[in-house]
Amino acid sequence: MTIAQKSYYTEGADKNGVKASKERVTILICVGINGKKKDPLVIGKSKKPRSLAKIFMIPRDIISIINKKVLLFIDNCRPHHVSDPTKYRDIKIVYLPVNTTSHCQPLDAGIINAFKHHYFSDLNCVLATLIPTGKTIDDLTKTITLREAIEWIQQALEKVTQSTIINCFTKCHFYPCN
Repeated sequence: MTIAQKSYYTEGADKNGVKASKERVTILICVGINGKKKDPLVIGKSKKPRSLAKIFMIPRDIISIINKKVLLFIDNCRPHHVSDPTKYRDIKIVYLPVNTTSHCQPLDAGIINAFKHHYFSDLNCVLATLIPTGKTIDDLTKTITLREAIEWIQQALEKVTQSTIINCFTKCHFYPCN
């Protein structure tokens, strides 16, 4: 999931010729049918980003240390295909039929939208407090560090309620086993 969907411009600014930032991270959000959440996994380009110098880094093969039985639903996008699904004996991978992701995947049924709403609300509040400094929005967004973005990602996910997650699973016809 790439969450950068909007560009910020100051009023009256020339929007032509302005390059949007190409810095992106991928966020893996893990939620359960019971509404519980795991910390988001943030994947970036650098192996050792300077802004995260003293933070524990997640091993690349995170799946191997989960140590639980997992049923993983993945949309039928070619980059999401696992080359050797037998490699992970505790994970059962189920690929969703083509063009059914928004109907079958609880994250697409509203969890990601709730997450994005909280993230962008927090980002807008931070930018609003910085505007009196006289800097342009472009200058302000350049001052945001990866560490700050990750903290906002964590806070935004914490604001997604358990009932929102449960309702999205129910909307996709997933029901907990007793």
